Amino acid sequence: MAGLRGLAGASPNILSWGSMKALSTRDRHQAPDGGKRRACRPCNFWEPSLLRGRGLRGNEEEDKMKTQRNIPKLRGKTLSYRRETKPRPQYRYGSDIPRMMSDYRLRQIYTLKNVKTRSIRPLLLRQKIYERTLGLRKEGKSYKEIQRSILAEFNEWLGKSIISLSVRAKHKPNGKVIQVKKDGYWFGYVVGTILSDGRFSKHSEQADIELRVKDTEYAQTFAQALAKIGLKPAINQLTDGRLQVRAQTAELYHILKYNQWKTYINADKQVKLVLLKGFFDGDGIALFPSFVNSNKQLLTYIESLLKELKIRASPSSLIAKEGERRWNSQKKMWMHTKKDVYEILIHPEDYQRFLEVVGTPISRKRYLIELSIRTIQSYVDVIRSSNDWRRVCQKLRVAIGRNIKKKKDY
Repeated sequence: MAGLRGLAGASPNILSWGSMKALSTRDRHQAPDGGKRRACRPCNFWEPSLLRGRGLRGNEEEDKMKTQRNIPKLRGKTLSYRRETKPRPQYRYGSDIPRMMSDYRLRQIYTLKNVKTRSIRPLLLRQKIYERTLGLRKEGKSYKEIQRSILAEFNEWLGKSIISLSVRAKHKPNGKVIQVKKDGYWFGYVVGTILSDGRFSKHSEQADIELRVKDTEYAQTFAQALAKIGLKPAINQLTDGRLQVRAQTAELYHILKYNQWKTYINADKQVKLVLLKGFFDGDGIALFPSFVNSNKQLLTYIESLLKELKIRASPSSLIAKEGERRWNSQKKMWMHTKKDVYEILIHPEDYQRFLEVVGTPISRKRYLIELSIRTIQSYVDVIRSSNDWRRVCQKLRVAIGRNIKKKKDY
C-alpha cells in the first residue's frame, strides 16, 4: 500500500501495465488515500496513451481530465474502453458471390442489414418452404444444395438441422397451430361472416377472429360454425349490450389476410352457397333483400356467385359517400360514414328463389324476406313496367320500414 501511495504523488505517466500488474489485487482495488474499497477497475490508473498502443481507446474528455489531475482526485471515476475494430465490408447476395463460397459466409451475408430477417416466418411462407424442401430432397439434392436453393427462391436461410427434421418428418411448419377444416358447409359460413360483419387481427404473436353483434341467434350460429371447423370460440357480454364471439386461429388469419380463401371457396359449389348465407347474415338487408358493403370488389364477387345460382341482381351502386352525414335511428344521433358504401339489390321476382337456395338461419331476417315476398305481389306490374326497378324497391323499403318500426312486430 505504501508503494501505491508513493506512486500516487508522482505523475500518472509513470504508471504502466507492468507497474500495475506488480501490485496486489487488494492494492489495485483500494483507494490511494486509504479510503473505502470501491469496485473500480485497475484501468482507472492506466495511461491512456499506453492503452491506445494496445489497441484500446477511451473517452477524450476523461483522458484530458486524467492527465491534468493526480490519481487521488480520480477516485470513483471509471473510464470505459473498447477495442478498435475495422468496419466489416457490406456484401449483398447475388451473382457477385463466388460459387464455392462457404456456408458460414453465406449465412453472414444473409444476416446483414440489407436482407430482411425475421424471428418467426409467416405461416404460409413456412408451408411453402417446407413443401419445397421435401421436393428438393426427393430429387436427390444434398443439404447444402437445398440451403442454396431456398436462399435463392425465398431469400430465407434454412439451417441444416431444420432440413434434417423436415426430411425425417419430425418437424412440421404448423407447429402448435390449430388446424382448421377448410372444406364443407361451416367453413364457408365462417368466411362469409368475417368478410361481412366480422374482423380479424393479430397482436402479441396471437391471431384472433371476432364478431360483435346484438342478435343472440346470430352470435350462437357463428359460434357453432367456429366449433364445427375445429376452433374453440368464447361468447362474452360487452358493456354496450352486444355479444362478442372470439376465437384464436393463426391459420384462418393468414388465409383471410392474404386472400387465400377463394381457392377453398371456389373448389366446392355448396361452400359458395354457404358463403352467401354468412355474408347475408352479416351485411345483408332482409327487407327487400340486398347486400351492402364498402368493398366494391367483394360485392362484384358476390354478384358473380348470384349469377351462377341464376338469381338476378343489380350491379353495385354507390349509396353513401365517404364523410356523408346520416341519421342513425338505433343510436339516435348523426354519424359520418368512414368509407364509400355500395349496394347490390336482388330482383323482386327472385326473392322466393333466393330464400329457398341461399336462405338464412336467423328467424328475424327470414320473416322480413317473407314479408317482402307478400308485399311485392301487389307491385309486380309496376316493377315490370318501370325502367328503374331499384328505385321502386327502395321507396317500398322506406315506407314499410317506418310502419314496422312503429308497430315493432318483428
